[in-house]
Amino acid sequence: MIRLIPPKTKTSTTIVKGITFRDLFVTMGWMIVAVLMFASSFPAVLKYILGVAFIILMITSLFTVDNKKAYMFYLSMFQYFLRKKKVESVDFKEATSYTFNEDGALDGAYGSLKSMAVEIKGIDFSILTEQNQDRIINDIAQIFKIHKSGSIFKVEKPVNFSNYIAKNKAKIDYWNNQIESSSEDKKSRYMKRIDVLNNIDFTLTHLNDEKAIEAEAFYFVIYDTNEDSLKSSCKTISSILNDEGIESTIVDNENMKIFYEQFYKCKIENDTFALPSIKEKWNRIVIDGEEYRIATITHLPALCSNAWMWQLFSIDNTVVRLSFTQATNRNKVYNAINKSILELQGRLAEKNVTESRKIDINKDIESLQMLLQQLKMDNEQLHLVTYLILYPSYMAKKVDEIIKGSNIYVDHLLFHQQDAYMSMHPYKLVEPKFEKKYSINLQTSTLASTFPFVSHLFLDPDGDYLGDNRYPVFFDIFDSWKKHHRLRTNSNLVILGKSGGGKSFYTKKMLLQQACNGTKIFVLDPENEYQVLASNLEGNWIDMGGITDGRINPFHVFPSLDEDSEGTGELKSQRQFLQEFFTVVIPDLDREVRPFLNQAIQKVYDSKKINDGTIFKDLKAEDYPTFDDLYNVVVNWFDKEAIYEFDKSMLRKLMNALEDFKDGGLYSNLWNGPTTMKLENEFTVLNFQSLFASNNNIVANGQMLLAMRFLMQEVIKNKARNEALGLRNNIQIIVDEAHQFINPDFPVALTFMSQMTKRIRKYGGGMVVATQNIKDFIGQSESTKAKATAVLNGCQYSAIFGLLPDDVNSVIELYRSYNGGLTQSEIDSLTSARQGDALIMVDYKTRVTAHIELYMNEIQYLEK
Repeated sequence: MIRLIPPKTKTSTTIVKGITFRDLFVTMGWMIVAVLMFASSFPAVLKYILGVAFIILMITSLFTVDNKKAYMFYLSMFQYFLRKKKVESVDFKEATSYTFNEDGALDGAYGSLKSMAVEIKGIDFSILTEQNQDRIINDIAQIFKIHKSGSIFKVEKPVNFSNYIAKNKAKIDYWNNQIESSSEDKKSRYMKRIDVLNNIDFTLTHLNDEKAIEAEAFYFVIYDTNEDSLKSSCKTISSILNDEGIESTIVDNENMKIFYEQFYKCKIENDTFALPSIKEKWNRIVIDGEEYRIATITHLPALCSNAWMWQLFSIDNTVVRLSFTQATNRNKVYNAINKSILELQGRLAEKNVTESRKIDINKDIESLQMLLQQLKMDNEQLHLVTYLILYPSYMAKKVDEIIKGSNIYVDHLLFHQQDAYMSMHPYKLVEPKFEKKYSINLQTSTLASTFPFVSHLFLDPDGDYLGDNRYPVFFDIFDSWKKHHRLRTNSNLVILGKSGGGKSFYTKKMLLQQACNGTKIFVLDPENEYQVLASNLEGNWIDMGGITDGRINPFHVFPSLDEDSEGTGELKSQRQFLQEFFTVVIPDLDREVRPFLNQAIQKVYDSKKINDGTIFKDLKAEDYPTFDDLYNVVVNWFDKEAIYEFDKSMLRKLMNALEDFKDGGLYSNLWNGPTTMKLENEFTVLNFQSLFASNNNIVANGQMLLAMRFLMQEVIKNKARNEALGLRNNIQIIVDEAHQFINPDFPVALTFMSQMTKRIRKYGGGMVVATQNIKDFIGQSESTKAKATAVLNGCQYSAIFGLLPDDVNSVIELYRSYNGGLTQSEIDSLTSARQGDALIMVDYKTRVTAHIELYMNEIQYLEK
């Protein structure tokens, strides 16, 4: 939303052509002094020199410099030369009488003002729709309406990685304990995980160097004489922000000290510290020997958009304070605005006013009239706002460029550097005159729309190192399972990107990290991309085309995600599954024959005494029927039970169809016999390359159907194990190059993915779907497109790598309904992304750009 920034509500009365009464009085003062000089008894030469000097000062004093009359600089210079410009270091407690208390409040002596703070975690505001932005700004406006005065600070704060170091050490301890209690064959693969984690520990320790990485930290500071009122105010602020998904916490004692340490660049011990020594110069200030400058903003554009001040807060290596004070005397404000409107109307009537100047004056009049209307309707309140930015002298040019690039005028506060520095302090002893002198007028909605809380720092509490943007990025795909963030509802991830963009690279890195986290992993691999990783982690690698390592018996009863309770319903679900399986593997079977097949399936389970009352967990793999058993049931039915010729004809067709599946048949090695596949290893790759290479869709789709039903059992077993042992172990299923699994005639894999993305959340698991060909994945048919789109929409997270031009429109369309879709800058970055660059979509308020990076020894596990 475009918002109004009002002009000054106090306008000096002009006499002619911008000359005010104050200008006139100053000029008259200079003239009087000049006359006195000429009339004095000083020597003639001195009189003329001084007189001419005062005449020059009189003339030049009316010049405008930095939107101020020159005589204001003369006054500032005079005050500058008179005051003490060097202040020695002094103890904070002695100088201010403030103390840190246990609740995080700063107590002032003699009943003076106290202060408390709320720390606010920045978000990427630009990704929100305008509707969401406006809602957040309206809620923040309530804060400014409730609280009469306060300050918003931005300081540079070292990023603390000690939490990640501690968690990483806990993982190492976990695997060491596993080694002590495990068999010899497991110890080796657990040692490999420890090797990875030891290197992570080294890297994290390096990152945690106290001077290595600093990021912006935001503090909302409130002042009051009553501590209970302060606590209530901070709770209100924190509640409003947290309800909008903006993380905020009330600053406790230790964190209040950290805030002061970052502001003063010091170390607090025993609740006190030394305020730095300062030395003022006319255009800069030296703080503990380091040169800085302080500037403020003056003239603003007439209109502003949402978050119009965030760039002014985001400049590196700066400290920023925005202080606000609510104008309490509304009648006085009304009178000042009315007087300004009359003055501006008078200027409009002056002769020789240019057309461009008339346009500017008319805009100011309209703005003031609108402001007056808003204030009288009680929708808005007026605030005096002061913005101060402290920055190293070497950054002067950069700061000027950024501020002026926002169409804002900067005042460098020449001859007032010391006053500005004193006004920047986080504590508040008295209401400083300096702030009022350099304040601007903002109504509540415009003040709220400054929204400075913008940051690209992304550190999930339990996250793994993903890569870097401006800062290291730590991402936890299973955050929804731990419930750190309420906007994350599942742990499903879709990975999109062109070939060579870094998609597989990231997927392997993530799997290596999850393996070290103890996550049970299953990869559906159509291109043999993960054999090396499986080998290096001593995991399972199973060729689904050759079944060298195991078989899945289609008649083995596995619980489905719909029926994970023991007893009635499981056999019914199994028979429904077999109907689908036989539709896939015998697609040409006559419709009339299928009822006979279904009856034969019932008979073969009856022959094994398996019914709805069977306790399936007590059965062994050898207890289930096989294709030989089914074939024999059909033969026996044909020989002994069939009476009618039609029945015999149907059974004969069924026997012919089953020839390929019984002993000696074409598919007997794949499916005839008890289930021998065991997935006890924590890392398993199901390799479908040979199946796809054979171009036998019947075998490929049938095997996919069996594998995916088998994986459903593993998901259910994971939940049961967690509940029985009180664990929270995760399980993850990855479908790489997912578009290759899509068959419009038999959407086996698509149905599986759709079901998993909806339900795996309840089982402590997550589904990962990766594809380089978004068009093929979504498909051309409406039924395929609907299911594929549902899969992608069911994923909480998206990782989008570089895109080919042909895929851009498909991705734009796919994410059109996702919080307003992709921004133009995001689209441009995806089309020009280098290898490893990714856009991570976390939730509707959070997107992260990162360049995927590896720890030092991770590459040896991903490559040969």
